[in-house]
Amino acid sequence: MYLYITLFLALSFSSYIDTLKSEVFMKETMKEAYCYVSDLLGFKNIILNLESDKQCRRVDAWIEFVDNGANKFGIQNYHIISDTIFAIANGHHGLETLLDFSKYMLEEGMKKSFPLRGGITFGEVNWRSHVVFGKAIIEAYNLANRQNWVGTSCDLDRSHLHGLWDMDKVILYIPPMKNGMAKFMPVSSWNMPSCNKVLSNMSIEGHNLEIE
Repeated sequence: MYLYITLFLALSFSSYIDTLKSEVFMKETMKEAYCYVSDLLGFKNIILNLESDKQCRRVDAWIEFVDNGANKFGIQNYHIISDTIFAIANGHHGLETLLDFSKYMLEEGMKKSFPLRGGITFGEVNWRSHVVFGKAIIEAYNLANRQNWVGTSCDLDRSHLHGLWDMDKVILYIPPMKNGMAKFMPVSSWNMPSCNKVLSNMSIEGHNLEIE
């Protein structure tokens, strides 16, 4: 009987410690960071227009594309959830890294028929190995989905962008929105390919582009 009581107390104490660790982990990982969220446009059409084996090849190419981009710019905190990329970075240098990453993903994505629509914000975020949440993530996600184009907008005070206003980084532009008032916003600057090239890319691999 004594053995059972001892075992029960040990298990209860272990569970209590795990709970404390979980609470501490949650508090320690809630921090302010720059958040990047980007959606792959036309993902639904990729799935609907392709046979199963081609779907797998296309999705594998999508994952490889994101992984290569993140590795190229040393982005360690990122998730791919279906057709959406989530990434965070710290400090002014981290914001610059996300802008460079965004530019690369937009330019190379169009070449590979992976058009992206993204948003960058700043605020509290809780980053874990299997889940990410926080107001800044929601704001970046909503910003991305309000837009009606291929590009990345930034919902940031201008003080965050000191030294980054450049034709290769950030410019002031009026991004097309699905609804609401159009206004100038900081947007990621990138080089868009010719219209003929875009139309050619968007017609391959079952990827008929629809911005919605």
